[in-house]
Amino acid sequence: MNFVTSPGPFLRDKKASNAFKMFAYTVALVIIWIFSITYHWVELGADYGVAIITIMLTAQLATLLADILAAVLRYDVTQGRLLPHVLHQVKTNYSYVTATLFALMIPVGTPAFVVIMGSLFSTLIVKYTFGGFGANIFNPAALGRIFVGLAFGSTLVTYLPGDSSFVIPTLTTGATITTAIGNAGWLVDSLSGMNVTVSQLLLGTYSGAIGETSTILIIVIGLSLSFFKVHNWRPTIFFYGTILLTTLAMGAMAGINPWMFSLLFMSSGSIAFGGSFMLTDPVTSPTSNFGKALIGVLAGFFVVFIRFLTNNPEGVAYAILLVNIVSPLIDKHATGMIHRHLRLKWSLLAGVAVSSMVFHGGIVFAQTLPTSSSSSSEPIVETPYRVLEGTATSLNCSLTDDDCLEAEDDTINVAINLNDYYQITDITVTGKVATNGYWKTTWNNRIEDILASYQALSIQGIQTLDALSPLPEELSLTGATNSAVRLLDALQDAVKTIEVYEGSFTSDIPEDEEGTLYTTNVLVYVENGHILTFDILNPEDIASSSFYRNKWNEGFETLLETYRGYTVEEFIALATFPDDLSIAGATVSAERLYGAIKDALTEGGYK
Repeated sequence: MNFVTSPGPFLRDKKASNAFKMFAYTVALVIIWIFSITYHWVELGADYGVAIITIMLTAQLATLLADILAAVLRYDVTQGRLLPHVLHQVKTNYSYVTATLFALMIPVGTPAFVVIMGSLFSTLIVKYTFGGFGANIFNPAALGRIFVGLAFGSTLVTYLPGDSSFVIPTLTTGATITTAIGNAGWLVDSLSGMNVTVSQLLLGTYSGAIGETSTILIIVIGLSLSFFKVHNWRPTIFFYGTILLTTLAMGAMAGINPWMFSLLFMSSGSIAFGGSFMLTDPVTSPTSNFGKALIGVLAGFFVVFIRFLTNNPEGVAYAILLVNIVSPLIDKHATGMIHRHLRLKWSLLAGVAVSSMVFHGGIVFAQTLPTSSSSSSEPIVETPYRVLEGTATSLNCSLTDDDCLEAEDDTINVAINLNDYYQITDITVTGKVATNGYWKTTWNNRIEDILASYQALSIQGIQTLDALSPLPEELSLTGATNSAVRLLDALQDAVKTIEVYEGSFTSDIPEDEEGTLYTTNVLVYVENGHILTFDILNPEDIASSSFYRNKWNEGFETLLETYRGYTVEEFIALATFPDDLSIAGATVSAERLYGAIKDALTEGGYK
């Protein structure tokens, strides 16, 4: 009979009870903490440096109190004297590591009560609910970070109370780097317009979570811990490797620079921190080397999935908790089989990694395919009354941008489709609107909304916009400012020959015993001295009853064509209201329209 044995939950990894290794972990984390203090103190001031120190001390104190409380509640007289028991519990549960990790995962503006709540939750709920150190199935710091993010998300800011996001030089409109890239759809190969350079992203000299920013420092320290066998290297390497291969495939499918996309994806947020200090937790990871490698691959898959397909801009903490859930299952099937089924094990690792590449790359590829209408009927194509065409050429990026290495002229062409009243029915854009992946992605994500905003403006609205001033938010493209301004220039070029005059006229209806006054407001469009058309801004007030309104509708098209036959000089020279501008049965409304158009062309400033 063969007996299969495995260690109990509290002894899943003998190394987990090694005080030296926990101490080494803490020293490594303290180095990162000191780096963050230094950066914030020098860049943002002493208040920020002191705040980071305070957050760490608060987390440590709250965690210590949680340890003491748990030890007292679990105390039994058979365990000897209370004080030695409490000291032993505090010493052997290593909660200071949990406190250090948690403090480094939150931003500098986190309020003290949130730090305390998160620390207590991580220690009392996540750790001691399952029996204390060595028995918890979830990483306490990761679950604590998720808890405060869900419960107090709005308070987790990178600036201190009394300040605003504008004091932080590395935030884009108040958003963290992961939020800014996430808003752009993650498929970016440039940081243009985000106020953060690639060097800042790698060195950690930007605002984010206290200890998660310096990618290079974290990786170097993590590799050092692996070299000295403080933790197993497999979760980290397989985690990084899966994300690297997956993002390279996604970048290639999206038609952007895959290496730059992968670099930005991996160096933003907590991927480096999670891979070096969270996945490697010996308590919540499988005991076998194969299992440790497998959770690295799975976590890499989950991070890309969560970032790319959900509204969560981070995803690392969630990915860690997901692999914590499957770790016991992996242990059940892999522990004790170190030299068995090696080919199957490697095939499984490779299969998950390839699945991540194919799945996420396939989604990106599908997004690049043209979409077709789900309706079986042919779409109704409305022929525009007139099309105004314009063009604009300018540099594709600002020469002051750090990543503007090959500046060149790009040209945008636009076509504005108009109806009979010169209302904009559609705008189409062609030409070279963007030159690289990030700008192109930003453009594709926003262009439909921007064109809808322009369409709602009218010709007069487009003409009055000033391209030299900051564009309204609904017309701007974060990170693609040049493209947005070039689009406006092209639209203004299309409407530059059209003159727009606004006028109004008020009168009553003789048969109306109450003497109600009616006002007609119009926009008159002129080109080369000829009346092109007019647009009645309040058509609902054009007639007082359904009878007059019906008469108006019957004769309006003829009336409109008659106005188009006049030059401005001929119309202004009219001394009296001519018969050809009247509508039988709706004369008063026609006269009021005549007065409004004359007001537009005389008082409106036509010369």
